[in-house]
Amino acid sequence: MKRATASALAAIALIAQGCRQTQPATSTEEVQPAEGVVTTVVDADSIHVILGERTERIRLIGVDAPEVDHPDQPAECYGHESANFTQRTLEGRSIRIEFDVERRDRFDRVLAYVFHDSELFNEKLVAEGFAVERSYPPNLAHQEELRGAEAEARQNGRGLWGACER
Repeated sequence: MKRATASALAAIALIAQGCRQTQPATSTEEVQPAEGVVTTVVDADSIHVILGERTERIRLIGVDAPEVDHPDQPAECYGHESANFTQRTLEGRSIRIEFDVERRDRFDRVLAYVFHDSELFNEKLVAEGFAVERSYPPNLAHQEELRGAEAEARQNGRGLWGACER
């Protein structure tokens, strides 16, 4: 009896652990490679990437860049500079992506950390002052690095920290 109860509890724990992910991976996500090519830069923290045979919209995790294009609002301070930096750095280039707890956001974009030339681009974006660190729990795998990068960029007045009123 004790053995059956222990087995049942272990099975429940495994099922509960699998249910923690708020956006389950689809069958295409499970087979997608973790490498791709950036086709288009939407803005500093949103890109389109060819992953396998699909083009996916990717939202960089842990960062928030100034907005560029909204029909009813002008671009935010440093928005164009930030988007241009991402475009110069990533467009047409191969990247590696790393996932966190959630695979997709409410807009169906893939959530990812982007690596270019073995460097975490999300962190570079913040370190150069093109974006701010923004925590989006439960996706926190690289948040400490991003917080440190923001503190240094802010202290040294890099990018938006020197150009925009905060």
